[in-house]
Amino acid sequence: MTKQERVDFKERALQQAAVLQRVIVNASLRCLDVPLERVDEAIEVSLHELGRAVGADRAYCFDYDFAQGTCCNTHEWCDEDVKPQIHTMQALPLEMIEPCVAAHRRGEALVIPDTAVLAHEGFRALLFEQEVGSLFLAPMLDKGEPVGFVGFDFVRQQRTATDDELDLLSVFAKLLVNIRRRQREQAALYASERRLRTLVERFPNGGMVLYDRDLRVQTCGGAGLTRLNLTADDLLGLTVEKILPRALRERGRRLCAAVFEEREGHEMMSLRERSYECWTRPVRGPSGEVEAGVVFVIDVTEQTELQSQLTHAQKMESIGRLAGSIAHDFNNMLGVIIGHVELMLEDVEEGSELQDDLLQVQQATRRSIELTRQLLAFARKQPVSPQLLNLDDAVGAGLKMLRRLMGEDINLSWRPSGDLPPVRLDPTQLDQLLANIVVNARDAIADTGTIRIETRAIEVDADFCNTHSGFSLGRYALLTISDDGHGMSEEVKSQIFEPFFTTKTVGKGTGLGLATVYGIMRQNDGFVHVYSEIDQGTTFKLYFRAATEQQTTTTPRPRVDLEGGENVLLVEDEASLRSVSQ
Repeated sequence: MTKQERVDFKERALQQAAVLQRVIVNASLRCLDVPLERVDEAIEVSLHELGRAVGADRAYCFDYDFAQGTCCNTHEWCDEDVKPQIHTMQALPLEMIEPCVAAHRRGEALVIPDTAVLAHEGFRALLFEQEVGSLFLAPMLDKGEPVGFVGFDFVRQQRTATDDELDLLSVFAKLLVNIRRRQREQAALYASERRLRTLVERFPNGGMVLYDRDLRVQTCGGAGLTRLNLTADDLLGLTVEKILPRALRERGRRLCAAVFEEREGHEMMSLRERSYECWTRPVRGPSGEVEAGVVFVIDVTEQTELQSQLTHAQKMESIGRLAGSIAHDFNNMLGVIIGHVELMLEDVEEGSELQDDLLQVQQATRRSIELTRQLLAFARKQPVSPQLLNLDDAVGAGLKMLRRLMGEDINLSWRPSGDLPPVRLDPTQLDQLLANIVVNARDAIADTGTIRIETRAIEVDADFCNTHSGFSLGRYALLTISDDGHGMSEEVKSQIFEPFFTTKTVGKGTGLGLATVYGIMRQNDGFVHVYSEIDQGTTFKLYFRAATEQQTTTTPRPRVDLEGGENVLLVEDEASLRSVSQ
């Protein structure tokens, strides 16, 4: 070979190497960047370019199935006038290509420059039938184990492989292994996603969102989305920051990002006036690395409200027991004080300075007794004499008193039902209820306004009880008192029935009016519900349980005539009260 011929040979070799490098770069970019659903198309295009670059007549990929003892032709490119073989190469027994399998198990490529001299009869016959003169086969190795191979066939010609061509084949084989990993991982992710979706869809209040490392939604589902008027299409492709309102974005980002730091997250969030409990869990690939995250969202609005109502009821019950105990003891002491004051008033001189002082003590003691009476009403320990009442008649009889309480600038609207079941209630307690609520309504109205009082019969069912803690099934007479005053915030509304809680200025209220309302309703097996919004007024709904048949049937007590020789039995555990009573 002349010097010029050697130069020309090297130049052609360099040009060929450059072509092969460009082909493998293009194949890598094409196969790694394409979505997985288009990978097959990308592989076939790459086989075409690779085959053209080395002058092959056929380029192909096979997968090994050692468990079944077969291999399968998955992709193929053929030059013009070359017969495709992919349809005949499905479930091909491995013993027919034993030399190929043996080389790949050793991690080596197999190059056969002349298939006619092959010692293995089955392999030689297979290649002869396909008119293959030469072939190059490179193994696809995953963690050192062959999972398939990539090959070039040269039909009716014999040639050997260059180092560059074998390198090209090996690099493409590694590229296909990486693609297989991606496909397996994606399949595992989809399977996990399907399991999660199935799990979530079994919960009517649940939702599930699968997101990637950019915190972007990949898929989502669950009936809970409909409560937010959302569909899966509304969320796909959005980041957490885009979905959540500004006030929740940082909390949401930390919650979802926790899984990529090997932590599981848990948060309670409020969105569009509903409460949600959120958990995040990692989604791992076959290698064990966290590839995605999933957030489970459960609508716990009803549970939260019921828990809040239960906690409030328990707190009111505890306060009631404490208030009742204190009021009882305090009432005993006041009884001693006022008893002695009244005895002293019988003996002092009319118009004397001592008489004035005693009258002041008497007046202050009576005011204190009224406060303890209200506390006892809240604690449901107030002595009562319940009677059968028709609320329409009883409330109508008290309208004159209510109008005096309201003043001239406030209008009273009265709408009786006319068809109410009778209730058992002490008439004095009904007057207390009306007076306390109407006085609060009057104070809530700035100048002029309206207080509306109405009644109706109502049947409380299971659905209502499920969302209103403490209520029970049955028929009730409902008394509704509403105003168009300034209303209350949620914080104020949650405390209005607590003893001594008031929003009025010092000296304007004791904070016992609504506590008395609560106690009276509970003492009579009834319920009270309040609805209020700032600048939208307030509505009190008082539920009085309808009297049973036995309660509506009363037996008159026999009349007893006193003759003057009877004895009075006094039972009192307070010694000072026994003394003053004697």
